[in-house]
Parts: sequence; C-alpha cells; structure tokens
Amino acid sequence: MQSPGIWRKLHNKMLAAMENGSFMQFSGYTVAGLTFNYRSLSEFWEVLADVEARADMEDGVTRYQGRRYAGQGGRG
Repeated sequence: MQSPGIWRKLHNKMLAAMENGSFMQFSGYTVAGLTFNYRSLSEFWEVLADVEARADMEDGVTRYQGRRYAGQGGRG
C-alpha cells in the first residue's frame, strides 16, 4: 500500500486538530506552496471541505453526482 499524499496528510492533520481542539486557535495550514487561512469555524469547514476534495482527487476517489433530469435513454 502506498503512503498517503500531501492532501490526505493535511486532511488527517486537520481532523486530528478537530479532535484535540487545537483548530480553535484560528490560524491556517500550508501545503504545496498554498496557504489556507481561516478566522472562523465556518471558514475552517470550507477549508476542510476543499482539502478533502483535493485529497479524494489525489487518491482517485470520485464523488457521486446524481442526474439532474431523466432522459429518454436514446429511444425516440
């Protein structure tokens, strides 16, 4: 099994910070030359969602996207 990528490591670090309460210091994280700063809990959730999406892409995980409408399926 391969080691986790940089985004997955950051995601795990952010989850660990949530568990021990250190994320409440409201600062930021830096990875791959990008800095993610947050000043409120809602901004932390936004950063966490973005990092999770990047980690999933890095791992090759695709998210389910439901159909917006039902088509005919090619039958006329």
